Amino acid sequence: MELVPGISAHFVQSKKFKTNKITIRFTAPLSLETIAGRMLSASMLETANQAYPTSQAFRRYLASLYGTDISTSAYRRGQAHILDLTFTYVRDDFLSKKNVLTSRILELVRQTLFAPLAQDGAFEPALFEIERKQLLASLATDMDDSFYFAHKELDSLFFHDERLQLRYSDLRNSILNESPESGYMCFQNTLKNDRIDFFFLGDFNEVEITESLKSLPFTARENGVTIQYHQSY
Repeated sequence: MELVPGISAHFVQSKKFKTNKITIRFTAPLSLETIAGRMLSASMLETANQAYPTSQAFRRYLASLYGTDISTSAYRRGQAHILDLTFTYVRDDFLSKKNVLTSRILELVRQTLFAPLAQDGAFEPALFEIERKQLLASLATDMDDSFYFAHKELDSLFFHDERLQLRYSDLRNSILNESPESGYMCFQNTLKNDRIDFFFLGDFNEVEITESLKSLPFTARENGVTIQYHQSY
């Protein structure tokens, strides 16, 4: 279901599980200039926002929502770079108050996307630096994994396109060169230009969800992302 050009909602109705899951997927052409900013933006979104400006306050709020979990992932798929922002929470059927939690999660989605922890065109510097260090540590740990290392070496040997080779040293340097200002600008460009897909897995009122999504201040964008990659050998 297209909400506006370039932004769609997809429902997979199921009562199999005790939890509902909402995934917001941002898809953009793969670019060495933006991948670091996108990864750092994802880390910032799952850590705090303007309503809950510290990690501790944000985690306490998530705990008050019956242990709601928020997670992010960033990865390459073909010629596209994808960010996933996922909210997992208890279905309303298992709560004493019905039809309450989903609306609160949708408000949390709004806060996360449109009120991140930023001021004067920049992410909060101290938290940004913490997330940068954690991201670099995570990448270093991945490179210590022999299977991951071998996979990255194969990428550099196989692909002709530098974007798809994505060498560890280049990514590390890009992350080090990002600033709170450039990271925030990258996230704003993501909101404005990425193809965005909302995936709802669980038990949802599609009419109410759709109306809520239409109230979000998204604008139309071109849906021109090419996933498939082809090279001559």
